[in-house]
Amino acid sequence: MELWNAVRSSPRWINAIAWGSLVVLLLKILILDRIPAPAPVLAQLAPLADNLLASNFAAYLFFVFSVQIPAVRDKRHLGPLLDGKLAAIAHGTTGFLTMVAHAQQRQLPQTVTRAAVDELFAGTDARATSLMRGPLPTLRSLNWLEAMARFLELSRPPIESTLRHSRYLDSELLRLLSDIEDSPLASSLNETLSLISAGALLTNTSLSAWASNFWARHELDQRLSEYRARLGRDLAIG
Repeated sequence: MELWNAVRSSPRWINAIAWGSLVVLLLKILILDRIPAPAPVLAQLAPLADNLLASNFAAYLFFVFSVQIPAVRDKRHLGPLLDGKLAAIAHGTTGFLTMVAHAQQRQLPQTVTRAAVDELFAGTDARATSLMRGPLPTLRSLNWLEAMARFLELSRPPIESTLRHSRYLDSELLRLLSDIEDSPLASSLNETLSLISAGALLTNTSLSAWASNFWARHELDQRLSEYRARLGRDLAIG
């Protein structure tokens, strides 16, 4: 199972080239070599093709055993820490939605849909005081727009902490963390809050204007939760 996890965590293009080379090599040995070459030059090139295809797969095996398997072992040791970090990151949008639903004396659906987000945001005044307070030492009350930004801000330290272990992370997780960190929601909120701090008036009476970007970020959080669940199964099996 350790070998399977190492193969599965390898970049897809490397897997495609390696296994494609093996399949072509087997087809050549079992079928094509029994067919007379239509030209002498092709017969002369046959050993070169064999060596090239075999070298591709041999290099792949070296990569898997020398790089990927040690990475899988390291990831297993890092697993409990990584699980906690990913849970904290993925909680951002769900935590905010739970707070909004609680303020409206409603129950957040187990499966959050875009329609549920639109409904919750439409019923929330962006300028009203939320149930959340800012960081120490002031602990000032935050409005709903600031609370949303605060939830995203709280996910940054675990993202940065996780990326410090980037050598143990696969390309899927690195891409997810990058997309979450650079999500349009964070830049949109920061831009709006900066304008408000500079004296601009917020004309939006609800959070509806941010629903689209919020939903995009929530989908990323859900994908991260699914990745975390797969990681937990892999580590348990491995």
